[in-house]
Amino acid sequence: MKFFKNTLSIVLLFTINSISARAVGGSAQAPKRATQPQPIPARIVNQPPVQQPAAQKQSFRDLVAYVKSANNVWDDTHLMLRTDFITTVVQKARAAHLDDFQLEALLQTARDLHGKFSGNRTHDIHILQDINQQIALAATRQK
Repeated sequence: MKFFKNTLSIVLLFTINSISARAVGGSAQAPKRATQPQPIPARIVNQPPVQQPAAQKQSFRDLVAYVKSANNVWDDTHLMLRTDFITTVVQKARAAHLDDFQLEALLQTARDLHGKFSGNRTHDIHILQDINQQIALAATRQK
């Protein structure tokens, strides 16, 4: 019992000292360790341009997914497929060794999904004829 009283009084003494130290503005925490300075990364002045990774062979299904999710498909001012989009699709189709009818199917899918038409029948027929010419030219460019 005497041991318990002595231990209790020592614990109370340390608790009171830590509370009074915090009230004065000190801290009861252990002192912080000195941190080592972080090395500064070296600056590379003449960095060569980053090369694009080699084009992966894509399947027809991958290219259909690309056509569905592409943002640069339709040219609103000329009401046609964008030429840069057609060029990209032709290059991807060539890399995937697709047939002409598969390339045409991809471009027709792009037309059907992203095309914006006026509702005027004669005007829309002219738009479709122009797009069909684009698709036919693209199929001949692939060869």
